[in-house]
Amino acid sequence: MIPFADFTYFGLLAIYIVVPTLLIRSARGFSRVWIVAATLFMLVVQYGDILGTEAVADGIALKKPLWDIPTIALLAGYALFQTIVALSLLSIRGRTNHRAAFYAAIVLALLPLAVVKFLPHWQPHTAFGFLGISYVTFRCIDVIIGIHDNLIKSLSPFQYLAYLFFFPTISSGPIDRY
Repeated sequence: MIPFADFTYFGLLAIYIVVPTLLIRSARGFSRVWIVAATLFMLVVQYGDILGTEAVADGIALKKPLWDIPTIALLAGYALFQTIVALSLLSIRGRTNHRAAFYAAIVLALLPLAVVKFLPHWQPHTAFGFLGISYVTFRCIDVIIGIHDNLIKSLSPFQYLAYLFFFPTISSGPIDRY
C-alpha cells in the first residue's frame, strides 16, 4: 500500500489515532506498547507488497529488481544491519581509536543508501530499496553522532528500532533527535 494515497490508508491511521486517545489515560504503559504495535502493523501495511511490482519512477516503468525480495524483508535486513553498526560503535567507545570507528560507522550507515541510489545507474530500470530509506539512514547517522558525542550512553535495540521506524514519520519526516 502506498502511504497517503487512498482512503484505506487514512482509515487505518484513524484507528491508531482514536484508540490511543480513548485508552491512553486508563492504561499505564499502554502508550509505548501501542506505539510499537502500531508501528509494526503499519510497516507491514506499507511495505508488505513485493518490491518487484510495476512501479513508475521519473516516467520510466521499472522492471523487476535484480533480487526478487519482499520489501519487508529488505526493511528487516536494513534494520538489523543498522542496529549492529550502532551497537558496535557503542560497545567499542573508549576502548580503541574512537574517531576511526566513528568514521567507519558513518560509512557503513551510508552504504545501503548509496547502493539504493547508485544501483539504477549500474542496472537501469531496476528498483531496489524501500520508501523512506534516506530518512531512516539520516536517523541512523543521528544516533551514531549522538554515540560519538557521548550523548547516548546506552542503546536498547527495541527502542532504537522504534525510533528509526516510527510510522507517522517514516514517509514524510521530520528528522528529530534520539
